Amino acid sequence: MALPNNHEPRMHSERDIEIFKMLTEDILSGAENYTSSKALIQLYKEKTGKDSKFHKYHVIREDKPSNTIPAHLYKDGLRHIHPDPNQARTITVREAGRIQTFDDDFEFLGSRGDQYKMIGNAVPPQFSKVIAETVCEIFETVDKTFRMKNGLFEELNEPKLKYATL
Repeated sequence: MALPNNHEPRMHSERDIEIFKMLTEDILSGAENYTSSKALIQLYKEKTGKDSKFHKYHVIREDKPSNTIPAHLYKDGLRHIHPDPNQARTITVREAGRIQTFDDDFEFLGSRGDQYKMIGNAVPPQFSKVIAETVCEIFETVDKTFRMKNGLFEELNEPKLKYATL
């Protein structure tokens, strides 16, 4: 069976694969020794020999909301580690798209880096839908004293709009 479009994992170094396994197994075992920022910063220093003021690793949990999908996910994905220790990898473009509520049949075009950037820069489709429905509901329920004209609001010669409070 072929993988869905945009679901090819990126290549990782042996060091990163080892870290991914360790972090995901730590969570699955319930030990959770590496869930604090302090522990993750120390782990990064031990494994890479580099200092950082911020933790670089985050395992996405199956039972919790994901962290934000940023445009810079294209760089390395270390803050978006797949929760399965047998896979020991960061999330794919398709998985990032799912987290952001893109339909599975949505086709991401361009290089893999461009695809990650597109997903990270996008307003999630389901969130966009809620915003649009809410705005539409506001326009349908308040006094109609404004109308759209060439994409801008034009005031009509009617009583002033009573602003809805949200």
